[in-house]
Amino acid sequence: VQQCRDGRNRNKALLERPADVLSLLMPHSGNNLRFAAVPCAVTSEWVFGLYLVEERTTKEMLQVVRKRPLERCIAGIKEIFGDGEVVFSDMTVKLRDPISFARIRIPAKGANCNHVQSFDAEGYFDFQRKAKNAKWQCFVCQRPVPAEKLEIDSWFVNVLEATANQPEVDEVEYFADGTWKAKLEDDSPSSSGAQTPVPEPSRPVRPAEDELVVEAPPLKRRRSLPEATLSRPPIPPSADYVDLLSDDES
Repeated sequence: VQQCRDGRNRNKALLERPADVLSLLMPHSGNNLRFAAVPCAVTSEWVFGLYLVEERTTKEMLQVVRKRPLERCIAGIKEIFGDGEVVFSDMTVKLRDPISFARIRIPAKGANCNHVQSFDAEGYFDFQRKAKNAKWQCFVCQRPVPAEKLEIDSWFVNVLEATANQPEVDEVEYFADGTWKAKLEDDSPSSSGAQTPVPEPSRPVRPAEDELVVEAPPLKRRRSLPEATLSRPPIPPSADYVDLLSDDES
C-alpha cells in the first residue's frame, strides 16, 4: 500500500515499502480486510495484491545464488569486442561497488546483463531490504534482476583474488581474450617507460629569394682605458690652498 495524499504524484526516490498487514491479523480466527477508496481527481486503474512472503537474511540469500561459469564470462567479454573491426582504446572495470564504493567481495550481476562490470551481491541484497526505492534492478544497466536471476561472475572472482594483496588497485583493464592487467592511478606514458620526445634545436631560417637581406657591419670593440687614466688626477704641489679647519690665522 502506497501511503500518499490523494491526487499527489509520488516521488520515485521516496517510494514506500508494501504495508505489512501481519500485525493487523488475529491468529486462529477469521480475518476480514476492508479497503476504502477516497474519490480524487486522478482517474486510473487500481490493483490490489496480497502476498504471503518469508523474510530471509542476506546470508541465506547468498547461499542460493548461482555461479556463472568462467567460460561463459570470457565468451561475454569476446562478444563485447566483436570481430575486431572496432578498436577499443580503454576497456576497464572498477573493483569497487557502484553504490557503497567499498571493495567488492562477491561480484555479481544479472543473468541477462551483458556488461563486464559487477557489483557486490551482499550489498545488493542489503539495499533491497532497506532502501525505500529498491526495485530489484541492476546497479549498472538498470535491468530487472530478481533474486533468482542473480549470478556470481567467476572471471571477476579471479581478478579480486589476484589483487587481494594490492589495495591500491581499484581498476583493471581487460582485453578481448579475457586477460587483464591492473591499472594504477599514476599510470602515464612517463611512468610506463615511454620516452618523452626531446625538442629539436632551433635552426636559422633561410630567407626567401625575393627578400632583401641587409647585413649590418660588425661592431668595433672599444678598447678599455688603463686604470691609471681612470683614477683622479693628483693635486699639484705648487697650488695654494687654505685649510678652513685650522686655527692659525696666518
